[in-house]
Amino acid sequence: MKKFDIIWYLSGDWETDHRRQMITSFAKNMAPYGKILCVNRPISFLTDPFLKTGKFVKWIKRRSRLVRVTDNLYNYTPFVLIHDQIALKSRILTYLNRKILSSVLGGIINKIGFKDNFRLSWVYIPTQLSYLGLVGDHEYIYECFDKYSEFKFPLVNKSQIIQYDRKLTENALLVFNTARKLYDERIKINHRSYYTPNAVNIDLFIEAAKKNNGIPYDMKSLQRPIVGFIGNVGSNFVDMKLIKKLASDNPSFSFVFLGKIHGKNNMELLLNTRNVHYLGFKNYEDIPCYVLSFDVGIIPFKINEITESLNPLKVYEFMAASCPVVATDIPELRVFSGLISIARDHDEFDSCLKRVLSSDNSDLRKRLLSEAQKHSWDHRTKDMLLHVRKHIGGKA
Repeated sequence: MKKFDIIWYLSGDWETDHRRQMITSFAKNMAPYGKILCVNRPISFLTDPFLKTGKFVKWIKRRSRLVRVTDNLYNYTPFVLIHDQIALKSRILTYLNRKILSSVLGGIINKIGFKDNFRLSWVYIPTQLSYLGLVGDHEYIYECFDKYSEFKFPLVNKSQIIQYDRKLTENALLVFNTARKLYDERIKINHRSYYTPNAVNIDLFIEAAKKNNGIPYDMKSLQRPIVGFIGNVGSNFVDMKLIKKLASDNPSFSFVFLGKIHGKNNMELLLNTRNVHYLGFKNYEDIPCYVLSFDVGIIPFKINEITESLNPLKVYEFMAASCPVVATDIPELRVFSGLISIARDHDEFDSCLKRVLSSDNSDLRKRLLSEAQKHSWDHRTKDMLLHVRKHIGGKA
């Protein structure tokens, strides 16, 4: 049975990376075959001391610390000369960054005890193209979960992102796609592409429901019903006009937002609307207690190029908490149309919200949990692992 190890390049830090639950589950199922080193986004010596002083000081204090997350899962933050996306503008800077990373990560994987196993890199952002081939990796996996060309990257234009994305797709050992539209685009480029939607840490939600610790402290004073949203609030995704309408038309409802807010106007709306309550960013382990306290969860996304290629994590988390859901007509959510309420416009969203809140949802809640159990990260990563083992089986 072929053994293999993975160097998994994160888009941020382990503590906040939104793939952390998936990676932990993947590592658990992969344990008989090898180890994983998760590499946080590197610290830049030339920019971070001034632009991200707090993060840089924190890194200095623990720079030699290799974190063992589980028996076969490790996490480490390396350093580079200059910000990785800035370096992409110069071949020399990219070369220097790669030399540094290769040396630093080479020492770390020796310390971990990576064997002479088949070695894979795992990336999921187009600009991570420069991380491939640093430490003797034989092949790489590309996990695509967004329409990257529609996002703004510092100092990297849209055409470059399209170019990087295509190159990653063409040459990957296999490509995982979280949305059907992403899969349809990439299967034409690489026949080793797979549709692998998001999932949920179902055990975390079931355990929170069993403990029944009650409503979180920062929600205790809120008036019922509580309408909740979890995740980042940004202009690319969330329909703020819809939020404003819902809050205005339903003054007796409490609208709760958990996550990070991007954009001054979005922040002002959430902070200056009487029945809208922004409770800040929460650790993932605390999310179940909040969602279990919602009367209904909402996915008020715009319909655009980004959301048409998006498989929302939050729908699985709402279902795992047996929380009724009202969402806009995102293609990836239509498969759940018999379980969640899907609205085609603002007025229909408002009507769906009122209808759900006025209904007896006891049977619906049971069906939501039953559906969520089919979409656990444990199930999903076992399937992904089968694909990985299949494609490395014939490799040297």
